[in-house]
Amino acid sequence: MAADVSVVISTYNRCSLLARALESLRHQESVDVCYEVLVVDNNSTDETREITQRVIGEDPEKFRYIFEPKQGVSYGRNAGIASAHAEIIAFTDDDVRVSSSWVSRIKAGFAAEPSADFLGGKVLPHWSGIPPAWLEGHLSRWAYSAPTFSGLRTAWARWRITNCCCGSGGLAAKESICPI
Repeated sequence: MAADVSVVISTYNRCSLLARALESLRHQESVDVCYEVLVVDNNSTDETREITQRVIGEDPEKFRYIFEPKQGVSYGRNAGIASAHAEIIAFTDDDVRVSSSWVSRIKAGFAAEPSADFLGGKVLPHWSGIPPAWLEGHLSRWAYSAPTFSGLRTAWARWRITNCCCGSGGLAAKESICPI
């Protein structure tokens, strides 16, 4: 499969959260985009491999399992980058449920801004309980700290990364800026 976007999830012992993250990636509105999901098991001792293998069994064209024995999110993301088939690499986390248009909006964002090296998007928390008290008053600044795909701030989107490739639950970058 020739992928437009490679999605990388590096995970360590969070299989209960991972299952929901993978479900959100299985249900993408992907009419105009081909994508793959690379689950990088960062030396987990829980059911991470089994949960990922179950999803692969249901959709083997879209999902791949990669084992990275060195613990640490940077090792996991680098293993994902090295295995990616697409020019665009999107990073998300095992505790994130992406919107159903996430992958297609990443592709559309790069098409709209061809000179952009990376794009970021809004990440909103889904609290299972009451948000921590220390976050009160800071939530709106925290949740909207990056531009959305539908309203890119050109200066931010065109900022060029040199000598590093950073990532988070809502970052997509061109493979060319992530040399491994």
